[in-house]
Amino acid sequence: MSTVVETKQLKKRFRGPERITTKIAIETWGHRALLDLYLALGEVEMISVITHLGLLAQGLEKLGKAYLIATQAVRFEHLPIEEAIRWIDRYAKWHNHRLSDILSSAGIGLPSLRGWLRDPVIEILEGAMEEGRYPVPVEKSIFATHGIEAVWTHRNRDKALVIANQLVEGMSTAFGVDLMNGGKSPSLKVNAEDWTRFINRWNLANRK
Repeated sequence: MSTVVETKQLKKRFRGPERITTKIAIETWGHRALLDLYLALGEVEMISVITHLGLLAQGLEKLGKAYLIATQAVRFEHLPIEEAIRWIDRYAKWHNHRLSDILSSAGIGLPSLRGWLRDPVIEILEGAMEEGRYPVPVEKSIFATHGIEAVWTHRNRDKALVIANQLVEGMSTAFGVDLMNGGKSPSLKVNAEDWTRFINRWNLANRK
């Protein structure tokens, strides 16, 4: 086979979709979110609790935005792909990084999320995400404002996974998109055994 033909076939293979569908939008944001949560539950948890909580917060932010973006599909599905990407980018940035705001907006369609707005875990996760970007002395950190015992606990992790599951199930019900994909990792770079451990911890948190 000639190089020219091979190049054409390669370009065709990676050309991608002509439009951003609801499914593509959810999977693009949702799979990245699951990888954030996976990293949060890995070795990084033992290295830095701020990084651990910050990754949990980023995962929830992306899942929340995946849901909100999907609710606006009528605004981008008909657009050429580059225009759709720009629209989604502007919309996602408009919702900023505050979990409380994102969950409040998503809670219009998913009422189960509203109860979390009164839970201290949201403020702790938001604080960790902020400190991950802009470090502060420990005297001004979330350890000082919330107390070490409130921050350094697996309850925050488990609560984050419950919120994540509510978003994942909500998108499955509303849009027919299964982000968990039968327990398969969304990345070829993730070891299957490690991903299985992540799924087991996810399931354990959601059985409590």
